[in-house]
Amino acid sequence: MFVDDFVYWVSWLQSAPEERKRLAQQRHWDRVVQPAMKRVLAKTSNREPRVFNNMFFGATGIDPQHLSIWYIFATDAQLKESEINGLADELRGQTKAELQAGGYPLSALSEICISFASQEDIERTADGDYHEYFQ
Repeated sequence: MFVDDFVYWVSWLQSAPEERKRLAQQRHWDRVVQPAMKRVLAKTSNREPRVFNNMFFGATGIDPQHLSIWYIFATDAQLKESEINGLADELRGQTKAELQAGGYPLSALSEICISFASQEDIERTADGDYHEYFQ
């Protein structure tokens, strides 16, 4: 059992029924999003520049439309290159297609946020602190 699983179950056991429903829904959508992003990265692995890191967060337990996905490039120049050469658009399109294939609600796909950043900018503006940068 992973630490995240343990934290989930402790939270679930201590919560009210409506909170349990929200936590279960959040966990369900997390299990759709993470593999979808892995498939996107595999499909675009031959493209340059390469994605340095990726992450997602949101309140999908409340509503699946509250999802924020980030693809992070190593440098500002790579981020700009991804926008110029169409990789950023391809990542957006592939992500939505993979989410839909995984059962993500079609109505939520038009509302989710798929964004891009560079590790350089994260280092420059938040001393590399992802929590601070993405809040």
